[in-house]
Amino acid sequence: MNTLRMVNSQDSISVSDIDDGFINKVLEPYYSHSRYLKHAWFQQSESLDPQSLIMNGEFSIPESCYIDDTGHFNAVEYNI
Repeated sequence: MNTLRMVNSQDSISVSDIDDGFINKVLEPYYSHSRYLKHAWFQQSESLDPQSLIMNGEFSIPESCYIDDTGHFNAVEYNI
């Protein structure tokens, strides 16, 4: 679902959700248990200056993609 909304009228920043279908297409080559990006959106100032465009994402690592559960968060997951 694509939406455009003002986050803070004083900062004149707009946010556009990136369609989940597009994200799924981009992540298609990856195993489903290794798709850590869950949701993404663009944030940009009203000036539309290309340097003000920021992409944000919501990530989740429910389980390791390469090793059995060690019971703790390790350095590889941190780097991913």
